[in-house]
Amino acid sequence: SALMAAIVPRALEIVRPVSGYIVSANLEFLVRRCFEQEEGTGKWKVIDHCGLSVRFRLAMEKVIGARRKFDRRAGVLSAIASSHLDACLFEARHVPQLVPMSEYKKRFAKFFKEGNPNTLRRFCSVAAVKLLGLTWRQAGKALELRASVRGAAARMWKLARDPSYEEFIKALWGWARSLSQATTKIDYQMRRDALRSLTGFSRRKWADICRRGGVASAGEAQKRFLTAWVWADATCGDWRHAPSLREFSHASVEYQSATDALTPQMEEVLRAEAMARIEKFQARLARVGGS
Repeated sequence: SALMAAIVPRALEIVRPVSGYIVSANLEFLVRRCFEQEEGTGKWKVIDHCGLSVRFRLAMEKVIGARRKFDRRAGVLSAIASSHLDACLFEARHVPQLVPMSEYKKRFAKFFKEGNPNTLRRFCSVAAVKLLGLTWRQAGKALELRASVRGAAARMWKLARDPSYEEFIKALWGWARSLSQATTKIDYQMRRDALRSLTGFSRRKWADICRRGGVASAGEAQKRFLTAWVWADATCGDWRHAPSLREFSHASVEYQSATDALTPQMEEVLRAEAMARIEKFQARLARVGGS
């Protein structure tokens, strides 16, 4: 019929995008229309009334959920977001626990007058994941940074009252776009999984690493912190979450002392060890997936 001929193209336009964010943005008008027609209508009543599928229910939840702590100047329904429609074509696994230092200095450092750089880099990463339509809690969980969620929400609340807030949001969406457009996306979640059991090296292995790195064999304490450096460097993660430091997470002075002594040659050897483990893990995943 003529009615279906008019409806079907529009329906296909809504569901065709592969990004949940774009689907959510397309559905936003439906939510607003329903709320306008029935004052006080709850979001789930809207969804039930429209008879939406599971996929659309999830998309609708992203539309509503994205407003938690992200106001209309920042979230997926903001004017800034509308100019970055291709900026959410990544997954949480493609975001490191700490935004890389080069990106932090280029995009975000100017917005923070004080604070620990690692804490601020962690905040920016959690905020970027939240752009995918997640809550603060979900974003923190996705990065395995549950303890950082409350601080991130409070920092965003403070930023929202700063004149530079919209510039910060533009920078955040800009980084999201660069993650989306990366030719090869790094799977940081997979890297963390691959190195989850890296609590140290055997005595023989460590002696070989030190020999190839051109340094004297380190003691047990130093080895523990350098093992944490291997994990943090490979995953772009917070060293305090490294498997080798589960019981030593507040030893920042010792960690800094151990890593300051790293030579370029030793760094190269340690990175090669990390990549060997990651590649072995990937190969194992491929075999399981192909069986």
